[in-house]
Amino acid sequence: MGMPFEEYGTGRCVNCGYLGKRDEDLRISECYPASEYDRSFGKLDTHIISKGSGASVHFKTFPKCFVGKANLREEAAELFDDKDEELNKENVCIHRIITAKRDCPSWYPWREFSSPKEMWEESVMLAMEERREKFELNLFDMSKRLAQNNHKIMVFLGIAAIIFAIVQVIVLLID
Repeated sequence: MGMPFEEYGTGRCVNCGYLGKRDEDLRISECYPASEYDRSFGKLDTHIISKGSGASVHFKTFPKCFVGKANLREEAAELFDDKDEELNKENVCIHRIITAKRDCPSWYPWREFSSPKEMWEESVMLAMEERREKFELNLFDMSKRLAQNNHKIMVFLGIAAIIFAIVQVIVLLID
């Protein structure tokens, strides 16, 4: 069903790190990661938590944009109303929603096995690092300009001192 994620380009939910799955009953506030399989086949309606020794818990989920730039749950509900049951069973509607071209300004590259929250925390950390680097560059430029201004002042004071000394010598010679 799906093509390689790189071919979708940027700005689509299918390859965005903020795409996740949320518990249908909203009992758990966590936004679960959407795996490569989930994204490839639009399989964002179920999440399975393994409890060890073969036991697992299944619960219904819905697609969720962690940063809230798209209401994927609402979009899915609208499409489900318009499509036949066969399309809904095969998750075609969800796949269409997450592969739609959105040009989302909040898009962040997806990495397998990272939750949407981890991706968001990473993006915040990178943005802070970028702001810190810009601040340091500005600080460096300011210190460089200050050093240049100090040099000009020192040259001016040096010349003024020499002129003053010459005037003093001339005054002493005239007297």
